[in-house]
Amino acid sequence: MQISYRRAQVPDALQGRVNSAYRVVIYSLIALGNVLTGYLLQSVGPNSTIVLFAVCLVLLALGAMFNQRVWKAESPGSRGE
Repeated sequence: MQISYRRAQVPDALQGRVNSAYRVVIYSLIALGNVLTGYLLQSVGPNSTIVLFAVCLVLLALGAMFNQRVWKAESPGSRGE
């Protein structure tokens, strides 16, 4: 869904730049997440690591649920182009 939304919102001339910036951020965060997971597993143990990540995911879900910009976002095909 986010790919369709991004492609519909970004002008064609900027698609490559936006896509490359998106990939740099996402792949960097994946590597950072792996490092963080390894550190937490080593320092606090697997159960605490799972609980910590579960709490983070619940907070992200609640943040998206109560964010008015998410609920009022236009669908990708509704720009009238």
